[in-house]
Amino acid sequence: MGAAARPPHRRPGDVMTESVDLTREYAAAPHRLWTAWTTRDGLVRWWWRHWPGVTCDVDLRVGGHWRIEAPGQKIAVHGTYTRIDEPTDLGFTWIWSEDGIDGPVEHVEVTFAAHGDGTHLRVRHSGIADLDGMRAYEQGWAFTLTQLHDRLGEV
Repeated sequence: MGAAARPPHRRPGDVMTESVDLTREYAAAPHRLWTAWTTRDGLVRWWWRHWPGVTCDVDLRVGGHWRIEAPGQKIAVHGTYTRIDEPTDLGFTWIWSEDGIDGPVEHVEVTFAAHGDGTHLRVRHSGIADLDGMRAYEQGWAFTLTQLHDRLGEV
């Protein structure tokens, strides 16, 4: 078996880090998408809209905390803002919480680039521990970005 075909050699305790990188085009100006991502009123209109009782908290400043919770599902995601460059770049830590148990700290970067009359949006989620997590986030982000598209008129 050639070197290129071999699985990577890992030692016990090695940590794999995977990432998800998605792009979408939206027929809205960057500032509208920025508002959808960075305000409580914006987030609550599209994030996890399929579940009742979702709450969103936003303290939009570097070092400020954010949290989105679906109490009926016993899940939440939360973190701290690491980069804010309105209206083009947003960075934050990402911690998935289920049944009150926090997962590892991961990182998300969102870029908003004007593209014609709309916006080219890129989401990069990094620091994912394994391939199963990466696949789950690929599906989750695809669904979430579709929700944003479908609800953008309400933001």
